[in-house]
Amino acid sequence: MVSQVGLMTACTSQLQRLKDTQQCSECDLRKADLRGLDLQGANLQAADLKFANLAGTNLQKANLLEANLQAADLSEANLAEANLQKARLFLTQLEKASLEGAQLEGANLGFADLTDAKISEEQLQQAQLCSTTFPDGSKSKNC
Repeated sequence: MVSQVGLMTACTSQLQRLKDTQQCSECDLRKADLRGLDLQGANLQAADLKFANLAGTNLQKANLLEANLQAADLSEANLAEANLQKARLFLTQLEKASLEGAQLEGANLGFADLTDAKISEEQLQQAQLCSTTFPDGSKSKNC
């Protein structure tokens, strides 16, 4: 029980640091509620954002290099020009998200939902796809 309390306190302090400084590389932000925040240009390199709620969040030009965004909700988020290289976006909700100019080299978009997202064909070719739902609703077949 003590370890869970310690983890909760660490997560709370890291969340506050992110909100105050927009710097939180390698932070543990699992299940964090970041809906609608303005995190433009934030440094979240290698942060753990698994199951986080980032719906409607402004992450334009954010550094999410090697971030774990597995099963996160990024619907309607602004990820334009964000660095998502080698990010784990497996099972991520990206409906209506703006990914224009985002760097996706080596990103894992397996089972991600990109319905109505703004993303180019070229960007998709740089990412790992497996049963990924494309903006038009079709699914990738390669795994």
